[in-house]
Amino acid sequence: MNDLRDIPGYEGLYAVTKDGRVWAHANWLHQGMFLKQVLRGGYRAVHLCNQGKARMKPVHRLVAITFIPNPNSLSQINHKDGVKTNNKVQNLEWCTASHNRKHSWDIGTTVITAAFIECARRKARAMGTQRRRLSMRQALVIRELSKTVPRRELMKIYGLSAPSLSELITGKTYKE
Repeated sequence: MNDLRDIPGYEGLYAVTKDGRVWAHANWLHQGMFLKQVLRGGYRAVHLCNQGKARMKPVHRLVAITFIPNPNSLSQINHKDGVKTNNKVQNLEWCTASHNRKHSWDIGTTVITAAFIECARRKARAMGTQRRRLSMRQALVIRELSKTVPRRELMKIYGLSAPSLSELITGKTYKE
C-alpha cells in the first residue's frame, strides 16, 4: 500500500493507487478497505463521501488529479489505449476535448449515434443546396462512416447524390 496517495479534496478520507484502486481510510465503520468500482457509461467509478455529501467519481479522473500534473488546466483525460477501464497512470493523459475526440476517432472507439447523425444532418442542411466542395477531412470522415452508416443516410446528411457518394467511397474522387 506504499503507492497510495491521498486524493485532493478527500485528504484523510480516500486515497488512490497508480493502477486505479481506490482506498477508503479507516473510520468508525471499518479498518480501511478498497472500494467496489461500478461501471458508469463504460468508465469505472466509485462513491466518495465528504462532509455528508456522496458523489460518484470516475476513477480515471481521481488517478489523474492525484498523480498527473496539469499545468495547462486541461479539462479532459484521455485513455491512451482507448480502453475506458484501464485506469493505470501510465495510460492516462490530460488533454483538450478536441484532442480526446480526435484520438477516439483515430483509434476507432468513436460510436456513431443517432444524435451524431442528426447533428451532421442539421449542419448539411444549413449549408444549403449549392454545389458542395468537401474538404479532404470531410471525405475521409464520410469514407469511415460508410462502413457503419447506410449510404442513403450519408446521402441525406451530406447532400450527395448516389454516384458522387459512390465515387467518394471507392476513391475515384478525393484521392489521398
